[in-house]
Amino acid sequence: TVKADESKFTELNAKVKTLVKENADLNEKVTKLNSELDETRAKLQEAEQRSVDAHSQLNDATLARLELSAKLREEEATRTEITDALRPQASGFFGWYDEEEDSQHHKPPHDSLPS
Repeated sequence: TVKADESKFTELNAKVKTLVKENADLNEKVTKLNSELDETRAKLQEAEQRSVDAHSQLNDATLARLELSAKLREEEATRTEITDALRPQASGFFGWYDEEEDSQHHKPPHDSLPS
């Protein structure tokens, strides 16, 4: 019976060693996967930040375009006012004024910039 107990002990000891080795292998795999997960999270955070930055730049560009569009409309309105104010002077200075001919050369201001 001592011999049988020793044999069982040896068999169980071999199984324990196998399980310890498998556990160590699994721990190594978990450590590697956790490392890869951390790297993936860092990359995701970087991508999210780039996305936020890009949206901010897009908003800034959109605001700048809207401001330029408003300035253009103001300048076109001013130009139209000046042109309209100069028409009677041109008529008096040159002694003639052909409104129909002028309307062919005078283009109305643009309503908006193309998007």
